[in-house]
Amino acid sequence: MRIAFDPQIFSIQKYGGISRYFVRIAEEMHQKGEQVSILAGYHINSYLNDCSPKLVKGKYLEKYPSRSIRAIRKLNSITGNLRSSLTRPDLIHETYFSSKPVVKSKAPVFVTVYDMIQEIYPDQFHAGELVTNQKKDALKRADHIFSISHHTKTDLCRLFDIPSEKISVVHLAADNPLELGSFTNSIEKPFLLYVGLRFDYKNFSKFLKAFSNSDSLKKEFNIIAFGGSGFSQKERSLIQSLGLQSNQVIHCGGSDLDLGRLYAKAYAFVYPSIYEGFGIPSLEAMSYGCPVLSSNSSSLPEVVGDAALTFNPMDGDEMTFQMEKVAFDLEIREQLIAKGYQRAGEFSWEKTARETMDVYRKFV
Repeated sequence: MRIAFDPQIFSIQKYGGISRYFVRIAEEMHQKGEQVSILAGYHINSYLNDCSPKLVKGKYLEKYPSRSIRAIRKLNSITGNLRSSLTRPDLIHETYFSSKPVVKSKAPVFVTVYDMIQEIYPDQFHAGELVTNQKKDALKRADHIFSISHHTKTDLCRLFDIPSEKISVVHLAADNPLELGSFTNSIEKPFLLYVGLRFDYKNFSKFLKAFSNSDSLKKEFNIIAFGGSGFSQKERSLIQSLGLQSNQVIHCGGSDLDLGRLYAKAYAFVYPSIYEGFGIPSLEAMSYGCPVLSSNSSSLPEVVGDAALTFNPMDGDEMTFQMEKVAFDLEIREQLIAKGYQRAGEFSWEKTARETMDVYRKFV
């Protein structure tokens, strides 16, 4: 089967979950003998640099020249259309949302929906970041839609009035854990780990408040928040008002290897989010042997199963109770580690690619 992925996401993300997803399934499909082309054009995506040259049709740029993004995306569309006309793919999988096709073809078109966060929480985004109209147009054009969770599918049907039969659910996966090698742990105090951005729906402030409500947690543990920008003045003021020391709630960033080492050293990973389209960090933590405490909201129960302690993300007391349970009950912590390894093993990019191919074959 000749499969083409269009260039959209690779000109948007240098790193990120969406581009990683497409790279991983493209690699898996290629390994199974499918003829896969990532029509990346001039792109900024680092994941593509590690792909086989047979997969990637394009050129990596460290960054786009000033004021050139529109021209480059137009050029990518032109070259993508040329390659499509020459190779005649059996299908096009669009990697993000556009009102008109970036790569034109008479072949079936597939689009993946990752979440409905912008539609549910539009006030948490700048107007220029919202792609709801483009998403609606892309989904209307698509012959079929992938959703990365059953919860996202339910929201998609409810908010956009799309027939259920037009949508197939295919879960994502986490990358295999990295070889961490020997490293020095410079963090002396046990810590709870938070990963990702800190929009309001991510519920980081509720996590801080729940943590601060326990004298035992405050005495014995720190918090490390990995990813996103440094703490805002509002966040620093909240930390101070909760009676937490500035060196007790630590922000850091880094590479996948840095994150892997934090997962491996963390006493637990806490995922307090109110809404997620899937929730890969839960599986990442499990794969490194890190116990998971997770919100029971949106898609997260689909991902964690019975391998995490869960809580209502709006109930701070319940969150505190579950954090104390994993922090001070060694038997429960060991059970979560064992269940986590098993649960993480139930998801793989090979499985994601295989189930995606099964849907493709219904149209090709």
